[in-house]
Amino acid sequence: MQRWTARKDVTFVDDPKKPFKRADLELIGVDQRVPSFSAHVYFDNPRVREDAGAEGRGYAGSFALFGHGEACWGDEGHCEIPGPVSPFDKRAESTAQPANITVEVTDALRQVGDKGKVRVTILAWAADEKAGTAEPLSFDELMLVTYS
Repeated sequence: MQRWTARKDVTFVDDPKKPFKRADLELIGVDQRVPSFSAHVYFDNPRVREDAGAEGRGYAGSFALFGHGEACWGDEGHCEIPGPVSPFDKRAESTAQPANITVEVTDALRQVGDKGKVRVTILAWAADEKAGTAEPLSFDELMLVTYS
């Protein structure tokens, strides 16, 4: 099990005159060259117990990723991320490209109140503990987006 907690609070826009209708937590650049895993997201609970599940304080949502695995099955070069051959290259992007994951967190963010910031903790479990990595979750950026 992997525990990831943001080093600082993640800010979001919450105008009391025009409250948000929806809120999404976005993970940008999630590495897919890892074993498949599932994850739970919590707000303002960095010490959440790993068995808390959806009943844990601050539970905001969950997501799963069907990963390629560290060994990446397939022909040679299958999991390499090729660059474009030319500006007119029409090939589909490699499935090994980093992914973007969106988790709808509207209700959980409303529970936080009007402070405009929240500490995010994510607990991630590899689907197969024998898969070789204890930390399957790796991403470039995390942000909270609210929609009015």
